[in-house]
Order: sequence, then structure tokens, then C-alpha cells
Amino acid sequence: MKIRRTTTPILSAAALVALAALAAMPTATASSASPAPTPVTGSPAPVPTNPQPDDGTEDSSIPEGVDNESLPGGITPRAGAGQHRVTVRVAADEEWRNQLGTKWKSVANTILEKADDRMQAEFGINVVVKEYVGYTSNDSLGDDECALLGDMTGKVGNNSKDIVVGFLGQGSFGGCAYLDGDHTVILRTNQVKEWQIARHEISHLFAAKDRYINVAGDNPNHVDDVMEDPYDNPNRWVSPDHGIIDNHAGKFD
Repeated sequence: MKIRRTTTPILSAAALVALAALAAMPTATASSASPAPTPVTGSPAPVPTNPQPDDGTEDSSIPEGVDNESLPGGITPRAGAGQHRVTVRVAADEEWRNQLGTKWKSVANTILEKADDRMQAEFGINVVVKEYVGYTSNDSLGDDECALLGDMTGKVGNNSKDIVVGFLGQGSFGGCAYLDGDHTVILRTNQVKEWQIARHEISHLFAAKDRYINVAGDNPNHVDDVMEDPYDNPNRWVSPDHGIIDNHAGKFD
């Protein structure tokens, strides 16, 4: 998907238009996989209202192959949260690999390990990278992240891993995911922390929907959370998002 603001239980006219546009979108399939679901939305990841530029100092603090299962200080597991190990195949395009050089794997792993801290505490979802592969993205797609998601899905299968997370150096901001699916992409950016986008996108894989205004229509009663504003509120999921993810947390068990 790309990220933006909130929803109401009854679809607004804007939401209906967005859904009609989604219905017309083609879907891509990975080799030896069933057809992928339609991306969450064709709109960009939510644009931060108060950008906090990423200076890159934390980019590669967790080396490749390391699953940091210990939660950072101050994060306490929710009582009743299960234990769900989700294996990941990381796919990095040529721009990502060229920009980051020998660090490309550790940067991807750091982003995912930071993204899953709260997911592990709240839902028992522990994202573990099991394989890194390179692929060539379609440069003609520019920074259209949902088109780039379809491009990656058609080129990179799961190879027996639960999910595929694509890391792209093409474009300058965004992410896209298949709702309740198993493929997502994250575009490299210095506008925000990429783990915030990753947490939002991975939440889509567990069926949580966008809540920001461009997709759902503004709902002033919906508390900002990961699905509405993952930049200023990256550490909480409120109703109905919390319950949706909790109910889908074991989908890969």
C-alpha cells in the first residue's frame, strides 16, 4: 500500500470510489503461488505531518542473520499474546543493493527487527529473516510502490518462507502490501524511519486496513495508531485494528 488517514464503519463516497478503482487493478502472481490479492490501496503511504528525518545512524545496528528476540527496555509483552514465528524472505532490488553496498542485508534486518518489537509484545508476532535474495525491479515504474509490489510479486516467490518483504532503492518514499497476503515492499527514504513504514505494511499482511483520510475518509473518533499515522503513533493499534491483527496473528503457524 501507500500510507494516509482514517475510516468509518460505513464507507464514504470517497472510499467507494477507491474500492471501485481497486477492483479494476490487475493482480500479480509469484511463480508456483496462487494469485496474489489486490494491494491494500493504490495511494501512497501516509505522508507524515511532522517528518523526523532518518539520519541513518541506526540503519545497520542489527547484523544479518540475527533475530533479536529480546524486547527493548520499557516494552512489556501483553498478557495473553501468543507466540507466532513468521519467516521472511527478503528481496532487495538493484538500487537498494547498490546504494547500501555490503550493508544492504543488515539494514533490511535492522528495519524488520525494529518493526516487529511492538508486534511481538502485542501479538506475539516475531518476524525472522531466513533468506536474502536480489532481484531487478522495473525502473519504468518510478516510485509507484503498489505497481512495484506487483512487479516484485511476479519475480520473487516465497521459497517456503511465510512472507516476502521487498526493499527498494527506487523512488523516495512509501510502501505497499497485499491485505491479508504475504508480500510487501518498503521504499528507501530519509524522510522517516523505514521501520515505521514496515510496521504499518506488515500489519496489512495480518488483515489490518488503512485508516487514514485519503483511503477511508476522516473519522475524528478513530484514535491515531499504526494504521492511521505510523510516524507520530507507531507503537499502538486501537480498535478495530488491534483485534483484527490479534485474530490473524497465527495465520502462518
